[in-house]
Amino acid sequence: MLCTLVVSQMLPDAVAIKGGMGIKLRMGERGTRATADLDVSTRDRGASFEEEFRARLAHGWGAVPASTRALRANPEAPDRVAFTGALRLGRVHDPGLARPQYVMHPHRVTLSFLGREWAGLDVEVSDPEIEPRAHSRRSIDGELRPVELIDLEHQIAQKIHAVTDPDFVRAHDLEFRRAQQWPPLPLRPMDDWGVAYDEARQETEVDGSTPVLVDIAAAREWLERVITEIESRAST
Repeated sequence: MLCTLVVSQMLPDAVAIKGGMGIKLRMGERGTRATADLDVSTRDRGASFEEEFRARLAHGWGAVPASTRALRANPEAPDRVAFTGALRLGRVHDPGLARPQYVMHPHRVTLSFLGREWAGLDVEVSDPEIEPRAHSRRSIDGELRPVELIDLEHQIAQKIHAVTDPDFVRAHDLEFRRAQQWPPLPLRPMDDWGVAYDEARQETEVDGSTPVLVDIAAAREWLERVITEIESRAST
C-alpha cells in the first residue's frame, strides 16, 4: 500500500487507477482485499507515456530535511528528495483473453529512498477501456496530491461482468460489457469458486468479522437479486 501511495504521486496526468488498489485508495487498507500490483488505464500509452512516467520517477516525490553534515556546512541547505524511481518495461501480454482488443502493458517500478533501493511495484497499464468521464479526481490524505480513480459505478459494472460472463475465466467488462447480453440470467455456474471466494473473504476480515456474505452460494443468490432489481428499475 505504501509503495502504491508513493507511485501514485508520480503518475502522469490523465492516468486512472483501477482494480484492487483503486478500491484501497477509496476505502482504505482495512477490510479490503490484498493486492500486489497497481492497475491503471490511460489513453496515452507507449513511448509518450513511458517517457513522461520515467521523467516523473527520476524527478522524485517527497522531501526529507538535509542531513546533519549538510546543515553544518550550510544551515540553509535545501531538503532532499525522498523517493525516486526507475522504470523497466515488461513484455506486453493478453491477461487471460485471446482478444487483440485488450492487452496489458506491464511495467516494474523500482523505488529508492534517499538514493538507496527500497521497494518495487508492478504497474500494469491497460489500453483505453473507459470513457473520458468515467473517472474522477479524489483526495487521498494529508499532503498527498489528489489522484484519478475509476468511478465506483464502472468498477462495480466490471465485477458484475466478471462473474457473469459464461465464456471467460477472467473478464474485462470495461472493454466488453456492451457485447454481453443483459440481464445475464440465469447466472453462470459457480460451483468451483468456493475456495477462491473463502480466501478472498478472509482477506476482508477485521478483528474476525466481515460484512462479506458467508459463502459463494449466498453471494450468488445476492447477486441474482441485485441484477433482477437493476433490470426491474431500468424497465420502469
